[in-house]
Amino acid sequence: MTPAPGLDLLHAGLRWDAAGDLALRGLDAAGWAQIMKFVRARDGQALLARRLSRAPDIAVPEEVAQELHRFKLDVAIRALAGLSLLAPAVAAAGVPVMALKGLDLAGRIYGDFGSRPMGDMDILVRPTDVAAMAAALGAQGFRSDSTRRQTTYHRVFHSPLPAGLPVELHWALGDRVGQADRTALLHALWAEAETAEIGGAPFLVPSRRLLPLYLCHHLEQHLFDTPLTHVWDLAEVLEQAGGNIGTPEFGRLCDRFGLRKGAQAALHLTTACLALPTPMAPLPAEVSALLPDVVANLGRHPSTPADEPSPDLVLLTSASTPWRVRWRVLRRQLFPPRLAVADDRAGPIAYAALWHDVLRRFLRLRVMRRFTTPPSLARPRRAARLSAWLR
Repeated sequence: MTPAPGLDLLHAGLRWDAAGDLALRGLDAAGWAQIMKFVRARDGQALLARRLSRAPDIAVPEEVAQELHRFKLDVAIRALAGLSLLAPAVAAAGVPVMALKGLDLAGRIYGDFGSRPMGDMDILVRPTDVAAMAAALGAQGFRSDSTRRQTTYHRVFHSPLPAGLPVELHWALGDRVGQADRTALLHALWAEAETAEIGGAPFLVPSRRLLPLYLCHHLEQHLFDTPLTHVWDLAEVLEQAGGNIGTPEFGRLCDRFGLRKGAQAALHLTTACLALPTPMAPLPAEVSALLPDVVANLGRHPSTPADEPSPDLVLLTSASTPWRVRWRVLRRQLFPPRLAVADDRAGPIAYAALWHDVLRRFLRLRVMRRFTTPPSLARPRRAARLSAWLR
């Protein structure tokens, strides 16, 4: 398949090393036009601006510099508008609230809200505090999304502002069956949380010691098919941590939380995409071939066709999947935690609806496997193989 125009130039120019500087210095007017066309289509302006800030001596066309600056201002305005509603809700809820991902990293790691775009504002509360936080969000005009299929770890609240940032209210770290011990990591995040003021409201944030582990876990939860932004987050944190990531303690933390393979794959991506050296052992070639090209995603989540089955469902229906793995997947699909399934619609009806949905998707995939081999199975099959390796 022929790569999209500008993608090869981006692969070369986004590297954080001297080769990346050389690639950016070598761009002519046509090269900049190709890059900007690709960047605009995938909301990658903030990443390109961040990369250029690492080499301020690179000559950038004036129209490119102005466009990147305008994008940064728009990102900051949207983030501050979202915070103007979220901060009062957090203060009114009166419960501990942890800021995650962009909400935490924009100020603490990137230095300002214009340099790290957010698709939503992620917050974490304890399960017993979900109702209080949901009520506080509702008082600020946020409305729960009742159209999405229930997840086992978060709810989405839409902003009352036009095109405003939604809030993802988390009480767990994810629902994918994998090697990571999410419960232990969740408890550790709460135990070691640090205090921070964001938008004038008191938040907790992951400790510097556990932040790289949490970011690796987040990438693993999505099987690494994420915006490049999430790999960039990890790279920024690793760079600021310096040599701490190469210490034996980091390896022990990976083993403690079952993140050895997940961290290995996540750090591999920071090297493959951004040329940032990392201390983890190289990935086997057959595993690295399963990882997606996140550079092509830039600032956007990859689109998923409506008829694409989940990797867990592919594992469940594949004859090559060991029965031990099939049982773990099936148990998680059918018997997630009660709060996770039910949330504010608790009761047997919630479980019945969940089981009906699982059965419908299972039967549909069996039909797809029997009568056709659609292109929509290619990506979940690759993801399922990667998921099996992570176990």
